[in-house]
Amino acid sequence: MVRIYPTLTIRDTELLNMYEEGAYKPLTLEEAVDISAVIYSHYAVNNIKVIRIGLQNSDSINEGEDVAAGPFHPAFRQLVEENIYLYSLISVLKNADIKDKHIIIHADEKLMSFLAGQKKSNINKLMEIFHLKQVSFNKTNNTDEIIIYDENKKIGSFDKSLIFQNYLDLQ
Repeated sequence: MVRIYPTLTIRDTELLNMYEEGAYKPLTLEEAVDISAVIYSHYAVNNIKVIRIGLQNSDSINEGEDVAAGPFHPAFRQLVEENIYLYSLISVLKNADIKDKHIIIHADEKLMSFLAGQKKSNINKLMEIFHLKQVSFNKTNNTDEIIIYDENKKIGSFDKSLIFQNYLDLQ
């Protein structure tokens, strides 16, 4: 098993001195999410369990506390996982004629937050990329397959177990 920790600049460290002198530039949150998604996917397709992604939030490990700079987010793993799901959605939709249409994503309820993204970030990105009228969800009992419809016509689908390989194939 492994843990994935993007580098954070912590107070009272040599790295903080390097950062303040301009000798070290931390990753942005977006860069860290993208890199961590690739790393996570490589481990997943090789059946290596990832038990943590991102430093755990604590009393002192918090942005504005001990974390002076770098890609800290209290739900970093969620950001990584929803990024992977976004790429799978994009891969299914990229060749579909869906401009100004309403798409419905059918998926298990447990996957909804990964598919929608925090604060509907994935929905907003899909709407922007594909100029969609609306994106909505329909809960299913199928825990493995995510199916996307344009009103009543099936556009495509992907299997949850293949999202890591799909993500790597798109890189």
